[in-house]
Amino acid sequence: ETQLRSLAAGLRGAGIAAVAVCFLHAYRNPAHERRAAEILAEELPGVPISLSHEVNPEPREYERTSTTVLDAYVKPVVDAYLTELSARLAARGIRR
Repeated sequence: ETQLRSLAAGLRGAGIAAVAVCFLHAYRNPAHERRAAEILAEELPGVPISLSHEVNPEPREYERTSTTVLDAYVKPVVDAYLTELSARLAARGIRR
């Protein structure tokens, strides 16, 4: 946990937009990924975190990891798009 907090400080300094967490066999026992997410959420407030056991809970490590990385990559882009879209719709009086 200490190493993860140290890593998070470095990531914060680098201005990262999202984090992907992919641990071996997390599809079977996600406890360590969940704990890593808790720590990262404390250390990197507001930064989206993608967990492999949530994104793709399958035993194939490569597929699970690549899918989780892609999820983390698109989260900030999609969030910015939806925020902008919501603001534009609200400005036009569209509430739904």
